[in-house]
Order: sequence, then structure tokens, then C-alpha cells
Amino acid sequence: MTMTDIKSMTQEEITDALRAMGEPAFRGKQVFSWLHKGATDFAEMNNLSKPLREKLGKEFTITAPTVARKQVSRLDGTVKYLWELRDGNCIETVLMSYHHGNTVCISSQVGCRMGCKFCASTIAGKVRDLTPSEMLDQVLFTQLDSGKDISNIVLMGIGEPLDNRANVLRFLQLVNHPEGLNIGMRHISLSTCGVVPGIDALAEENLQLTLSVSLHAPDSATRSRIMPVNNAYDVEELFAACHRYFKKTGRRISFEYAMIDGVNDHDWQADLLAERIRGMPGHVNLIPLNDVVESEFKPSRRVAAFQKRLESHGLTATVRRSLGGDIDLVGLAGLKHPLGLGDLLEDLRQGGGFDDVIFRALFHMIHLMFVRSRKASVYKSTPLYTTKPQNASKKTAGGTENEKPQDLENGIDRAGHSGRGVGVCSAAAAGAVAVPHRACGQPARGKAGAAAADAGAVSPLAG
Repeated sequence: MTMTDIKSMTQEEITDALRAMGEPAFRGKQVFSWLHKGATDFAEMNNLSKPLREKLGKEFTITAPTVARKQVSRLDGTVKYLWELRDGNCIETVLMSYHHGNTVCISSQVGCRMGCKFCASTIAGKVRDLTPSEMLDQVLFTQLDSGKDISNIVLMGIGEPLDNRANVLRFLQLVNHPEGLNIGMRHISLSTCGVVPGIDALAEENLQLTLSVSLHAPDSATRSRIMPVNNAYDVEELFAACHRYFKKTGRRISFEYAMIDGVNDHDWQADLLAERIRGMPGHVNLIPLNDVVESEFKPSRRVAAFQKRLESHGLTATVRRSLGGDIDLVGLAGLKHPLGLGDLLEDLRQGGGFDDVIFRALFHMIHLMFVRSRKASVYKSTPLYTTKPQNASKKTAGGTENEKPQDLENGIDRAGHSGRGVGVCSAAAAGAVAVPHRACGQPARGKAGAAAADAGAVSPLAG
């Protein structure tokens, strides 16, 4: 018998389920409260009768991850968790402490299929979406394990949140509930690589969270080179969606921009970026790259000039400073990679409130937090959005528009067969059922799993 994931249910849904069992309505609030305090078994709910606890245990399941690996920075106390889920998949969560509170960065998927060239979490493709309860568990059990109250949440970990929109929205509803963790929407931020239907749908929700867009190039040719999602949702469409989002919500958007030598650091690109943002408030976070041998991208030598050019147009542009690379975090494969967390925290501590500070410093760090420091040449996965032919036009020979992904629930083509430039990742096609992190102690399953078990990746997006 399939059991229901009770922690992914709202308090109202739990109450209705208990009423159907003949229980009074107040039992729903009691069960909801226990779940959001971290109860992992119905037997712990000692204000419920034993028969009810037994009945609940037969119909519902309670999710609870286990710590497969925990790493703590000796310099600043930043904690990186590798959580093992019930099915053997592993995800990562990062806890960071600042003067304004404790921020947790969570994952929204196991793997990712967006194919961004600078992000290693997409290399093996997407395995599956996380459930609302699995996202909630990252916040809840990070808080319980660390003993620190979580005040801020950023959805900038593994996965594209708007590719799992329904579950993400349910998670937001749960974590914001006054009988639960009660974390306010203004203390929550969500990062997207540019899934336009998802941005429009999020705008309709009119939530008071902060939207961060991984832009990295203002022109279509450059962005398609480094972010294949641009082949499905062109940068012009993306900015149009951003303007609609601001008009609907009144919320400022943060644009993340990794500075890549000779690729996206020209004056004309700064001018174009300013032109595209004009008409709405926007903050541009310029991110210096690490000089990583394995990466085809090298750090720009024009960061200051690019910033000055943006500011000449009246834009707010900040640069994530690189003050120290004295912290090594051990990757999942047991290898070390320098990560400048000291300068990250210095940037944050010199800033103001959450909205103005957190986005200047977090994004560059998150991708590296979620990768391993080895070359990934054995990966041959096909990303969701493949490169367009150079001569591709808006019209086909038959005079019809090139198809775009039609699944508006997640803004992508889940079947993997509608439209030019859209495909399914090979990890999913191979039937991989687990992210084969060796740190989980799980055997690699499937061809994609076997490849992933023997490879890591390096992201240049770090200090």
C-alpha cells in the first residue's frame, strides 16, 4: 500500500484527513505542530492516543533525512550538510551565520537539467524533484542539528526551483505557516536561471520573497553559449518577464553576473544590460571567477571598468570582493578546493539588511558549495536545452514558429520531444534513480550513476 507523505500536507489537509478518521479538528493542529518540530515517528506524539498513533503510522509516512556528511568551517562556522534521503539520493544544504541572522541555502531538486556551463550540479542531469517535505526537512533538520534558529532561506542550491514550481510553492506555504517554522516571505529568496513561464506564474502568486535571476549575459548569442536555457527562453523574453514581475509585485530583482574574460565583459554588454533593466529597479551583482584550470572560462580583467560603466547609467552594481582563499572545503569525493568564505562573510557583514546584502555575496558561493573538485570529462549528459544552430531563425521552412516547451507547470518540456533545441538529459533517460555520491555509501545505479560515481566537477563561480 502506498503511504501518504504527511509532512507535505498543509494543516488544513491534515485536519480533513483526521476528521475522516473520526477525530476532532484540533488533532490536525497537534499533528502539524509535531511534524514541524521535527518528530520522525508518530510514537513521539504523546498527546495523541496510542490507537490514533498506530492508525496514522499505517496510513502516513514521515520524511526525515540522515546526515551523510557534515563539514564545519573553522574560520567562520559555516556548515555544509550532505543529507541522505530515504531512497538513497543525496542533496546538500549550507548554513551561514551573519549579524542579521542565520541563513540556510537549500536544494530544490536532486541534480539539475538546465545545462549551465559554469554549474557542476547540472552535469549528471536531473534525477528527480524534491518533495515539499524534503525541502522543509533541510531547514528543519539543519536548525535542529546546529542548534541555531533559521531566520533566512535561499533557494539557490542544487536544482532549478521553477522547474519544480508546484512543490516549491507548497514548501513556501508550509515554511511560512504560523504554526510551523513561521519564516516570513521577505526573508526568503529564490534564484532562477530564467524559466520564463515560471517567473510569470510566480508573479501571479504575488509573494513578498526576493527573486534573483542568474543572468550572466545581456545578449542572446553570449547567453546561449553559457546558459542553454536561453535557447528556450531568449534573454529578451526573460527581461520582459522580469519587467512584468516587477510591475505585478513591486519587488526589486537581483541580477547575478559572473565576469568572464572576453566573453561577457565588454562595454557594449554593460550598455545593453543597463538598457534592458531600465524602467525597473534592479541590482547587478558582479561575480569575479576563480581561475580554475579545468574550466574554459577565465576571470575577467575588466570587472572595475564594467562596474563603472554600469554605474554611469545610474545602475546599482556591486562587486563581490575576493579577500582570502584560506578555507578549504572537502568535496564529496574527498578532494579539496579553495573557497574564499572569509571574504564572503566580510562582504555580508559590511552590508545592511537581508534584501540588500544577501544577494551580493551568496550566489557566487553556492555553486561551489555543491560541487566536487575533479574533472568531469566522463560525463556525456545532454542538457535540457541544447545549442541552437548558428543559422537558426525564428521561422522554420514551413513558416511556423520554432516550438517552445509547452509544459507551463514547470516551464519545460518534460517529455523531452517538443521543439528544436529541447532534449531530455541522459541521466533521466538512463533511468538513474540516485545521485551516486560516494559519501552516501550508496552504490552507483544505472549507467549515468556509474559515470557520476567516478567523476566530479569544478565551478569557477567562487572567490
